[in-house]
Amino acid sequence: MLTKNPPRPAGTPPERGEEMRIITLWQPWASLIAFGVKRFETRSWGTQYRGKLAIHAAKRPMRGEFESLSKKVKETTGKSLEYHAFRNCYWSDPFPLGRIVAICNLSNCYQMVDTSKDDPRIDVENPIYLFTKNGPLETLLGHWESGRFAWELSDVMELAEPIPYRGGQGLRRLDDHATLMSIAARLPMGGGV
Repeated sequence: MLTKNPPRPAGTPPERGEEMRIITLWQPWASLIAFGVKRFETRSWGTQYRGKLAIHAAKRPMRGEFESLSKKVKETTGKSLEYHAFRNCYWSDPFPLGRIVAICNLSNCYQMVDTSKDDPRIDVENPIYLFTKNGPLETLLGHWESGRFAWELSDVMELAEPIPYRGGQGLRRLDDHATLMSIAARLPMGGGV
């Protein structure tokens, strides 16, 4: 099994020694995870980490790509990207920058394979996600290409108020006590970090 920490509900208190990691994503992807619209984060690299994950929105916006994605979402679903975000949002800005917006569990990491091709890059030691079975919205919200990885995110909990935080590259440990307490205070009733 590839788990380091067994998956636990995002709102349950951590056990002694349990870690939380954080990843910085561009907007609108960070908020779409927070609102439960995006269930997979696609990456060029896999991870063996399983456990609590904080979702952080990058400080700098991606203007051109945002408009392009918004247009594709509208063409595919008949509804705007803003509709998909606003229908679940009570923040003053649905796409905040430089803030932690949610916590979740990174519950699995699948290597992608295109089932219509014989792909020599398939790693038989890793689970394989058949990305041809994605729905149209999830497909638009990720970079689905054979050989890449799909991180499955579960038990997503949007923070009541996004928390300012300095981002960075890669999957990093989040061990700043003040930030962890701030996250716990902004989780829905009964939540904890």
